[in-house]
Amino acid sequence: DHGTMQSGEACRAATARPAVARLSEADLAALGNPEAVTVTGPRGSLTLPAAAADLPEGVVWVPANNMGRGVLAALAGPGDAVTVADETVKGGH
Repeated sequence: DHGTMQSGEACRAATARPAVARLSEADLAALGNPEAVTVTGPRGSLTLPAAAADLPEGVVWVPANNMGRGVLAALAGPGDAVTVADETVKGGH
């Protein structure tokens, strides 16, 4: 990720977990239990692997600071409305 504690620390940065979009089990089931989802916000879209989490329905959690310019710059701000789509339908793979 882009954590400042990892600057210049290649070994520490290598331990970072991959980014995953986390949704409730019900929301994943409603999407057809996809392996990946595309999350679209006011600033753009990100496609991430999908995983079930203990979250309320209608909520998606993505890490804020670990891809490209970071989710806050590339996708949406905290609390912004976003849409989530099954990547297999949207991207065709």
